[in-house]
Amino acid sequence: MPTPELTQCKGVHVSWESTQGPYSVIAVPSDDPCGDAVADLGDHDGTSTFWTCTLPAGSSVALMVQDKNGDEAWSADIVVGSSDDKSCLSATQLASLKNSSSPSPSPSPSPSPSPSHSGTTLTVPAAVHTPPSNTGGTDGAGAINAGSNPSAGTLTIPQISGPVLAMSLLVGAITLIL
Repeated sequence: MPTPELTQCKGVHVSWESTQGPYSVIAVPSDDPCGDAVADLGDHDGTSTFWTCTLPAGSSVALMVQDKNGDEAWSADIVVGSSDDKSCLSATQLASLKNSSSPSPSPSPSPSPSPSHSGTTLTVPAAVHTPPSNTGGTDGAGAINAGSNPSAGTLTIPQISGPVLAMSLLVGAITLIL
């Protein structure tokens, strides 16, 4: 799935394939996808929206689209790119930026131009992911981590096949020696 490039205070076109609308679109922290949304892109009857990224540069997020039935589709992790434009950031976000960066003269904010409809498109396929119910005694990996963060409890074929292949080679070598 193509993942959009997000840039602080710049617009991006987000779209998804039609399933059962209306659709809810949010941005969540990549390190806590089941936590609170850091941006709510709203509810939409159609299959796209234009959003001005109101997140500070360096934020690591993922976008999630949820349809009427609760089925979800996710983008990959996205790190918000930097921009000289800080006009969309809240006072809290601006204070956080000042505390986390070295002192440097800041340019005076210029009026923000009206949004154009150019940008990056996020396409969410019709095949959506619904996390399985957690019936075992372990914590779920979370919908976004199911494939992108295997260390969160989910083992993938490449994780398993590497050690199995190594063990098979070792057993084969020992057999040849004996």
